Amino acid sequence: MNNNISLSLAKKVFSSHKIKSYENTLFNTLDCEGYSLMEKAGKFAFQEILKNFPNEKNWNILCGLGNNAGDGMIIARLAIEKDMKVSIFFLFPVDLFKGNALKAYKDLKKVQYKHRDKLIIYQKNDYEKINQGIIIDAIFGIGLNREINPSIQEIINTLNNKDLSIISLDIPSGINPDDGRVMGQALNAEMTITFMFKKLCFFLGEGANYSGVIKYSDLGLPHRNEFLDNCDLNIIDRDYVFNFLQRRSLSSHKGDFGHIGIFGSGKGMHGASLLAGEAALRSGAGKVSIFMHSSHRELIDNPRSELILNFIDNILEVESIMNNLDVLVLGPGLGKDKWASDIFDFIIKYPQPKVIDADGLVFVKAKNLKQDNWVLTPHPGEAGELLNTSSKNIQENRQLSLKKISNKFGGVIILKGHNTMIGHDENPPNICLKGNPGMATAGSGDVLAGIVSAMIGQGLSLFEASSVAVEIHAKAGDLASKDGERGLLAGDIIDEIRGCVN
Repeated sequence: MNNNISLSLAKKVFSSHKIKSYENTLFNTLDCEGYSLMEKAGKFAFQEILKNFPNEKNWNILCGLGNNAGDGMIIARLAIEKDMKVSIFFLFPVDLFKGNALKAYKDLKKVQYKHRDKLIIYQKNDYEKINQGIIIDAIFGIGLNREINPSIQEIINTLNNKDLSIISLDIPSGINPDDGRVMGQALNAEMTITFMFKKLCFFLGEGANYSGVIKYSDLGLPHRNEFLDNCDLNIIDRDYVFNFLQRRSLSSHKGDFGHIGIFGSGKGMHGASLLAGEAALRSGAGKVSIFMHSSHRELIDNPRSELILNFIDNILEVESIMNNLDVLVLGPGLGKDKWASDIFDFIIKYPQPKVIDADGLVFVKAKNLKQDNWVLTPHPGEAGELLNTSSKNIQENRQLSLKKISNKFGGVIILKGHNTMIGHDENPPNICLKGNPGMATAGSGDVLAGIVSAMIGQGLSLFEASSVAVEIHAKAGDLASKDGERGLLAGDIIDEIRGCVN
């Protein structure tokens, strides 16, 4: 496969429906032979298991009925030939095998005749004999779309409590391939070895918690660009960021990189706007002006000197300079009182692109507004408020929640949290795989709002700016966590931004 296409595919995530559709194209029109792909999948998985569990000589393989079972049987054959001791557990009658799984079974039986001392075949009810070695999960693949039956649930629950390493093939058995829900019970994998395409369940719902470390191979598949473009999620990374953050011209001046206006910091919340402002400067904004409640005038002792601070009682005081601002940030520490409401009503009428965060989102919902020229940045709780539901419901289907918020409020939506997602119109959302729980700290969202505004000020579209900003924010958070996640501060994230944008 062309290396560029292979790299592109590694950054694409697909639903089970699209995967099955493309597999039909592969086998019916691209003259791709199914069993040879199964052999490639088995060999890749075998090598990954050897690499990651080099001292394990006892391999327990649990097989279902479909192609996932075929992968497992190929691994069993390869392991036997390398003098591993293999116990294979068939959870369904073997006379139900068909197609490529049947071929894999026949090939396994041929090897068994030569290596009878290396392979023990068990049936479904023998699973309690697994007490040592590693467990290789080849039960269900991406075809699972309903709750699994109680007898298999009991097996899965028992294996999860064995304190043995579990390696799942393609996806952990029991996980819905599309939304990551647990279908009754699911194997809790230490590692998942997946083939051909990355699946939605690795990044959504409980699937992320059950999948462990993901090992991926495209198996050298032929791919068409129209299929790559039809993915469900795009994974963003450092290459994505620096595709947009090119080296600056020698003749640049601060006016080229945006004047950011940050409106927030109602009574008692002066720090929020300062965090957003410093983050914007560290992300490359040319100039940052902050507009906060006048009560902070005596409180701010030693702010970042480069920030331009404005203390206001009445928002009309800033009317004369509004046209000098290129990007407006509305919400960090804003509050919900009359002062905050007046600020929101005044700012929202201006045509500049806006980043709406925190308390600003409360007013967006209350006034039932929809605009194309803004970025909304809700965390799951705020997203629940926007959609009149719970944060639990948001988390259970983040992809659908993102789409609903986008349809209802317009613009670009950053749905924060583990695997932050960025959505816009009907385009496939972007997803960021960096970040850590230490970033769940006061002010972290204000920092992100500042980074987004800086990227817009430097000429990126709202969607590009949001995606780049999320990746920078997450990377900075990971660098800031080098001494531990617990106790990480928003200011620690800011300290790492400069290195992430250069």
